[in-house]
Amino acid sequence: MATNDNFIVPGQRIGRVFLGMSTVQLYRAMGEPKESTTFNDGSSGYSWKDLWVVADRTGKVVWTQAQGPRYSLADGLTVGASLLAFQAQLLIPTRRKQMRQVGTATVM
Repeated sequence: MATNDNFIVPGQRIGRVFLGMSTVQLYRAMGEPKESTTFNDGSSGYSWKDLWVVADRTGKVVWTQAQGPRYSLADGLTVGASLLAFQAQLLIPTRRKQMRQVGTATVM
C-alpha cells in the first residue's frame, strides 16, 4: 500500500490514503492529523492540510476528500481545475439539462 505520489485514483486512493486501510496504516502513512473528531455513529474524521479522511467505527477508511492543486489525476488534471480543463482533457461534449431545483446545470 505504500506510495509517495499525490495521485487521485478514483475508487481506490488519494495520495497515500487508500480506501479500506486501517487507522493504524493511516497514521503511519500521514502522521499526526491537524484535526480529528468523532461522529455520533462512532466513525472518526481526520484532516491534514488539504486532505480529509473518515474512518468507520471499525477503523477502516471509508471516505477521502482532497482540496487544492497538490492532488491530481494521472493525466494531470488537478483538484480545482476548471470545467473547461476537464472538457479539453477528456474531450467529452456537454449538454444542458433543465432542472427544477437548480435552474440549468451542465451534465457531463
